Amino acid sequence: MQALREAGGVGRCAERICRASSRRITVAMGSKLHLCHDRETGQVLGLGHAACNLSEAARYARAKQTEAEATRLDWG
Repeated sequence: MQALREAGGVGRCAERICRASSRRITVAMGSKLHLCHDRETGQVLGLGHAACNLSEAARYARAKQTEAEATRLDWG
């Protein structure tokens, strides 16, 4: 957040898939920013739009859910 403030309050959404009309993010009162990270390495990617980060989390959770359903035993 400090780096974003030093850059004049403007940055770029770090999420791999940005759902906003622009990757541009700004620090303003009431801004909903999330901390984006790489699911495989845990490395922090930077700040992103809340919607972008939540969308990525939903995709990840759905993939895990589908994976679990595929490996479930059917005792029929």
